[in-house]
Amino acid sequence: MEEIIYILHSNDKSHLSILEDKVVKKFIATQIKWSEHLYLEFDSEVSEQIKSYILLKYGDYIKPIDSIIADRKPVMFVDYEPKIENSQRHFIEKS
Repeated sequence: MEEIIYILHSNDKSHLSILEDKVVKKFIATQIKWSEHLYLEFDSEVSEQIKSYILLKYGDYIKPIDSIIADRKPVMFVDYEPKIENSQRHFIEKS
């Protein structure tokens, strides 16, 4: 089964009301709070109805993980030079 993870954010900490929601509370497996963010991981047995309920009620607070954790993967020809044999050079063009 897949993990169900949500990251919630609000400046006034109103997103923390999800922790007191009786419908959602019993399915939370892991919760981590930092500054104005809340990381929630749910049991894999969460039904589609509960997922829909969370998205409808707390969807304004849910943020994509890319907006919080920057993509730091290396960029070819910027962060590193790949080792390329002379016979393969015509396949790659520097941009």
